[in-house]
Amino acid sequence: MEEGVYRRFTGSLREMPLPDLLLIDGGLGQVRAAQRALERAGLKIPLVGLAKGEEVLITPEGRELRLPLTHPALRLLIHLRDEAHQNGLRYHQKKRTEEALKVLSGIPGIGEKRRRLLLERYGGLRALKEAPLEELARLPGMSLKAAQALKEALAGEEPT
Repeated sequence: MEEGVYRRFTGSLREMPLPDLLLIDGGLGQVRAAQRALERAGLKIPLVGLAKGEEVLITPEGRELRLPLTHPALRLLIHLRDEAHQNGLRYHQKKRTEEALKVLSGIPGIGEKRRRLLLERYGGLRALKEAPLEELARLPGMSLKAAQALKEALAGEEPT
């Protein structure tokens, strides 16, 4: 958390306007890590953490603010946190898919349509690596030779 916040405010995004409030996903430990990062960057930005599950707002000093779950401000902060999670998940899924497509693109007999079919069916390189050769060879348009080339190419790959 500390490194991520520090990079956000000292890296290429430092030219963006400073926020009025920094919402941290997490409890006191995460909030204090973010506070250290802001201090390292020489910034004073109000921040608050939102502890998942309890849905409690936490300040760097350790104060807790409990709002009713129906409170509009709390609902907004929960929505923002959840949306940030979704964006992060989509980003990482996209990166994994891109990496998997790169790995699969160099395999003889595996064209674009087959790469997409394999990723849709198996989800990623780990499941493809674990799939039995015979199962892969039975896929539409997949020959035994292409399935063998796929298994050989994946043998040395880190699973994602």
